[in-house]
Amino acid sequence: ELNNSTGAIVRQVTLDPGYQFPTKVIELKKTKNGILVLRQNGISVVVEKYNLQKVLQWSSTFSKDFVLLGDKICENKSGEILIAARTTDYILLPPYYGEDVAIENYYFRLDSAGNTLSELTTTGATNSFKGLRLTCSDDDFLYFQLTSSGIVGRKITPSGVSPELY
Repeated sequence: ELNNSTGAIVRQVTLDPGYQFPTKVIELKKTKNGILVLRQNGISVVVEKYNLQKVLQWSSTFSKDFVLLGDKICENKSGEILIAARTTDYILLPPYYGEDVAIENYYFRLDSAGNTLSELTTTGATNSFKGLRLTCSDDDFLYFQLTSSGIVGRKITPSGVSPELY
């Protein structure tokens, strides 16, 4: 609530589901037939597909036993969607401001209607941190991630996730 004459904040209310687990948009991606939205919803990750008129077509929610943090989203030329996410130890998130080290990395592959085709997992044993970039080719995806030893890349195909490439 703002003061009408000064513009100063009179009252502020947080609409997040919790202080430590905020809700926010992580990434927006324009596709050939719409918009993909990747967002954090508390301890879960949500992906939404909107058509070009900005009407919601579908929504999918992903959760794990720990906090699941969304990183990146991408759609390849055949219309498949990949979501890169990671679980982390919740004590490392704000308000503690420690390093955000992944316990496990997850790759959710969806069809163009939002149905889950596969879920792949790699451990975060190499001290993996937040994803940097997810690129798409015709059928495969390449995911780059910052680690304590530098930047690593993994190729994600329908048959699995490659070892660290770089």
